[in-house]
Amino acid sequence: MENGFEVTCQVSGRHYHPSAATVPPGLTKRNDMSQGGHWAADQFVEAHGMRFRVIMPPRAEELYEMSATDWALHMEGPPQFSGKFQVKLRHFHCSQATADKYALTNNQKVSIKIGGLRAAILNNVLVRIDEWSVDEVHLDWDEANSTFLKNGDKAFLIITPAPSA
Repeated sequence: MENGFEVTCQVSGRHYHPSAATVPPGLTKRNDMSQGGHWAADQFVEAHGMRFRVIMPPRAEELYEMSATDWALHMEGPPQFSGKFQVKLRHFHCSQATADKYALTNNQKVSIKIGGLRAAILNNVLVRIDEWSVDEVHLDWDEANSTFLKNGDKAFLIITPAPSA
């Protein structure tokens, strides 16, 4: 039997996290997001021919997140996974309580098993432990579309034991 547990998945589209210095004026809240204290604004910003929904609260540095498809259509060179413009790696937002229960560590890699018509196992899901986290996996539209996954669907998070020394 696999070591792990069921987890909710959320699908993330193109969006922008401003820094305190780059928050667009006059933002209005569209809706709260599942991660504690985060919310989506009604407003968008434009960059590289794309519209990015503004996500709050501000971060230390501004960040534009997009799918690999967006990168291929609008950016030059291979996708970047760090920096101001990036394709965000799939990740598991993990509470400290869950991390303690399952002996998970920040930046550990886990996998998720998605059932259904286009069942798949996605490896290299980055664990991100934060005190404000709600346990859920975040995927981009490319990953979700390839498996027919939608917001709120469940997957099985697979924890691979660390190799023994």
